Parts: sequence; C-alpha cells; structure tokens
Amino acid sequence: MYRDDAVNSSNGGIRYFTNSSTSVVTGEDSQNDYGLFKGILIRYWTEFYAVYKDTKIRSVVYNSADKLGDTAVNGQYGPVWTVPFTAVDNSANDHAARLHLSSQLSGAILFESAARIEFLDSK
Repeated sequence: MYRDDAVNSSNGGIRYFTNSSTSVVTGEDSQNDYGLFKGILIRYWTEFYAVYKDTKIRSVVYNSADKLGDTAVNGQYGPVWTVPFTAVDNSANDHAARLHLSSQLSGAILFESAARIEFLDSK
C-alpha cells in the first residue's frame, strides 16, 4: 500500500523536477532554497532506490551527476547543474553569481548518492 504511494511521489517529483529530455534535476532559482532542496530530494530518492531499485531514480541521479561533473569548475557547483559555474567571487553583487553553500552541499549529496547507487548495484 505505502509502496504505491512512494512510487507515485517519486515519479511525480521526477516528472516535475527533472528535464524530460536530459533526466537532469532542475529547479534553479538563486533566490530560494532550491540549491539545498535539490540535494535533499536526491538523498531521499536514493533511500527509496536502496529499497526498491527504481531504475528511473538511478537514471536521474547518474545523469545529473554526469552533467554536474562536466560543468563543475574547480570542484565548485552553482545552482544550475547544466552549465559551468564561472562566477565564484563571493563578493559579487549579483546574488546568482555567488557561490552558495546550499548549491555546493547539493552537489556533494548528488555525488554521494551516485556512489551509493553504484555500490548498491554492485552487490
């Protein structure tokens, strides 16, 4: 019973918070907490994957990690994972151009999740 609800919740989040053509997590808004909550969402999707091995989740996590790995600049991640984060000056006046701990944390959570899924699949 609850598994069906969990699947529906996961699928709904994937439909709403990922780009349908790239399967990369979206939700970029430098004025909000999207940077942080992207990572939290990915962490919970990974928890769900650990129990049910939902291949959609694996695809989203791997595609997002691949894209973020390609666009990271010196190990730094911006709120948009599909383009390189080039402005890393925290003194910049433009809020969107500054490096944020929440976006950096989400990137770390994403790579941790990809590694965990890789480990789970190797068992």
